[in-house]
Amino acid sequence: MLDSSPDSIEARVVEKELANSNHQLCKDEESYFKQKSRIQWLTLGDRNTSFFHRSVEHRRMRNRVNSLEDDKGNVITG
Repeated sequence: MLDSSPDSIEARVVEKELANSNHQLCKDEESYFKQKSRIQWLTLGDRNTSFFHRSVEHRRMRNRVNSLEDDKGNVITG
């Protein structure tokens, strides 16, 4: 919108409102999916130990440190 009339204050206000609206919609969508995942965890996690163990293994793999780099740039594995 600003490309067609960069000096228009009204255009800037409308664009700011649209950006704020978009930001709020993104936050709402994130909240929805977070709640949905919690519901899935509660329904499947309590009954299904394999689901629980897969979740734990996934977290363990994500948190694993495979190598470190010192301040000289040397990579240390082990």
